[in-house]
Amino acid sequence: MKILGHEFQLIADDRLLLQSDDDGRMHAKTLKIIYNPRLPLSRQQETIQHEIFEAISELLELNMPHQMLTAVSEALYTVYKDNPEILEKIYK
Repeated sequence: MKILGHEFQLIADDRLLLQSDDDGRMHAKTLKIIYNPRLPLSRQQETIQHEIFEAISELLELNMPHQMLTAVSEALYTVYKDNPEILEKIYK
């Protein structure tokens, strides 16, 4: 998946919860986004979106507080999930 011109690998790793309490991780230096595929589908989807926001924040040096990043990610996930037609209008 491309993020700001960088090709990130999206990796499902069910060992993630054994290593930490994180649902996902983003590594900007190695261009990897890792998520736990054992999570419910909606948590997987939101985790991937959250890690994309993490990548954008780090690559653009936005220094977004994690609480703000999480709130924006959760809010947008909910809007897009509940209103899929909006994405069609935006990206048509």
